[in-house]
Amino acid sequence: MRPARTVLGTFTAQNACASTSKLAPRLLARGISTSLLREPTPELITRLRTKATSTQLKHLLARSAEVQSTLVSVVVEILRGRDELEYRDYTYILKDLRHELSGGSVEETQERLQDVLREMRERGKHLDVEGEGEMVRINVLLGVPDSMEAAAETIRRWGEWRVYSVYQWNAYIEYLIKIEDEATILQVLEGWTNGEMDPPIRAKEYLVTRNLQRSIDSKSTIKPTDVAQAVESIEKDARSPLAARLWGTAIRHLLSQLPGSLDTAMEVYTLARDKGVETDSTLARELIIPLTNLSRLEEALAIYSDYLGFNPPDIVTSDKRDPTIIFTSLLYACAKVNQSATALRILTDMRSRKLSFPPSTLGALATTLTRSAPDHQTAFNLYAHLYALDSHAFNRRTYESILSGFIIHSTPNSPVAPTNLYLEIIRDMKKAGLRIGSYSITSLLTSYGLQATKLSKRARTEDQPARQAKVNSLLRGISELHTMIKLDPLVEVDIPLLNALMDAYNRVGAYAEAFEVWDELVERRSRQPIDQMDQYSPSLNILLDTCGHSNSLFRANKAWAWATRWRLNTDKRNWDAYVECLCRCGKIEDAYEVVKRMRDDDGTADPTVETIMLLVKFSWKNRRDFEEAKENVKLEFPELWDGVKEILDTKRSDRPVEYR
Repeated sequence: MRPARTVLGTFTAQNACASTSKLAPRLLARGISTSLLREPTPELITRLRTKATSTQLKHLLARSAEVQSTLVSVVVEILRGRDELEYRDYTYILKDLRHELSGGSVEETQERLQDVLREMRERGKHLDVEGEGEMVRINVLLGVPDSMEAAAETIRRWGEWRVYSVYQWNAYIEYLIKIEDEATILQVLEGWTNGEMDPPIRAKEYLVTRNLQRSIDSKSTIKPTDVAQAVESIEKDARSPLAARLWGTAIRHLLSQLPGSLDTAMEVYTLARDKGVETDSTLARELIIPLTNLSRLEEALAIYSDYLGFNPPDIVTSDKRDPTIIFTSLLYACAKVNQSATALRILTDMRSRKLSFPPSTLGALATTLTRSAPDHQTAFNLYAHLYALDSHAFNRRTYESILSGFIIHSTPNSPVAPTNLYLEIIRDMKKAGLRIGSYSITSLLTSYGLQATKLSKRARTEDQPARQAKVNSLLRGISELHTMIKLDPLVEVDIPLLNALMDAYNRVGAYAEAFEVWDELVERRSRQPIDQMDQYSPSLNILLDTCGHSNSLFRANKAWAWATRWRLNTDKRNWDAYVECLCRCGKIEDAYEVVKRMRDDDGTADPTVETIMLLVKFSWKNRRDFEEAKENVKLEFPELWDGVKEILDTKRSDRPVEYR
């Protein structure tokens, strides 16, 4: 390829005295947060299609292109449908295309680019200066000979002008970097006389990395002074607004070329600070991310403290880069080492600076942070701080992720999620107009039931009043959820939810309340779709278990007759549950008759060794009854006796838990 100076004609440093062009228009739709722009919800897209004005859409297009939002394609589609795409809009389309090209397919981008250019020709639209700059940068990124020649041709034409914008300069520098024309880049910087516009930062970054790479290639060991020399050969003023970014660029290049040089990078940072360089987001990010990846949290927090000093809240600084990656890295590191107090402080810092996260990041962070918290109250405080950053960034998926993490979280001091805190999160969902999926409540009820079972198994080892107090606490939580299920129209009530509610009541010994839920299930049957009737199978099992533990034989027989009438007891587990219920109620002979029916009647599930073991295990307390049970089994079910005998001959401690 020919040297840039012969291609570009007069487009060199003497033209750098020109004024800048107008910046992008001020943006409307300020109610749409940056995090929502990055991950737009279906509700937002619907609102844009039906209610947004053309002016709002155009301003939103500019903002979406800047933050690389998927909304660009949505807004373009709407404007195209209204036949309102103007030349300026095509600039933002090209900017979005350039962002996609950075991590996408060259062939696909070329096709899309040709489609855009074809549409512009058909509509008689021409690019403005910024649009031409985007075209050059896209062609440079494509990097193929035809694209590079097209970029050079545009730059040659610019060389005949007398006024150049920031967009043209940025595109020109990207071209020079692509063809590695270091001499011309130096010429541009040395001849820069424009007092209204800073020289392109990418030019300085490129020269810093080139200088540092020469040191890396020529020396066996890189010292902090080598890095400092690479930076100061391009930017001597440590107080310059660009200095921190250039030092950050040098550190990033050092770590990319010498991955084991983090300690050297830390020395470089100390040297930069000693020289008076401020810690902006670029410099902080290049060290905080690798430090937190290695769990060197204290060192990362020290740099973070320097960064906060450079970026106090409510004061505009020269640092325009998005710093959320810094906060994300620190928060994940805090979760890793269980430093919830530090995480809360970092979230407070974010709130004072009006920063937030996209919904997917919010959900993942909330789940990770809550699981690392020492108790549910701290976990809720972390959630509340995240919610305060930007409540509009919370969507259904985010809430479900948080609720799931809140339920799974369990510590010795806080084994289950307190209902009042859980319902606070549910209320926030309702404020957002979201229906409460049954799974959210079902999961919490299931966790309460499992905790009640654990408490019952500790009945002999734990102080009875203390254990009962914990059970009563669980019962209060279950009752609060039951009240919400009955009264709140936003809660989606289905059979699995009612099953979980009945089971939770059963496990805490609230049998009357469990029967109340069963009555509701019976009443709902006539309204249930046929394809959902199988959901009544676990309902019946839970009811029979409740009857067995409460010695409610009449209700058990009535429920069994009802289930038989509607053919809801065809599963073997239903029959086993009925056998176990009869045994618990002392009706061993009736249980034998049920097992015989299982064996003899067509259309019923066949008994198994597990079924027969139910008959045997309820006789263990009395030796005589136990021997009689074995003889009855051997006589009535000889085909299953070998399996039963194998279990009984095994040492009790080695048997499955249910047979010990």
